Amino acid sequence: MPGAGSGAEDLSAALGAGCGAWFQDADRTFYRASGLLQRAEAASGAERAALAREALRLMMQARRGGGRPAGRLSALMEALM
Repeated sequence: MPGAGSGAEDLSAALGAGCGAWFQDADRTFYRASGLLQRAEAASGAERAALAREALRLMMQARRGGGRPAGRLSALMEALM
């Protein structure tokens, strides 16, 4: 059941609880980073840079976690540039 968090966070929690073997913490981290990149795209200046840095930090964290999202990192970074 959705909680007070964002829709993406609620969905991530539900997928993690119901499909833990398929949707792991690294996946959740990757999608949080993807959301930050989308916000960065609409922002400007210092806010844009801060959002992009945080997204990159999260993506590197997901990659270190051994999750499957690492292969999508290149495509997202290309889209950012």
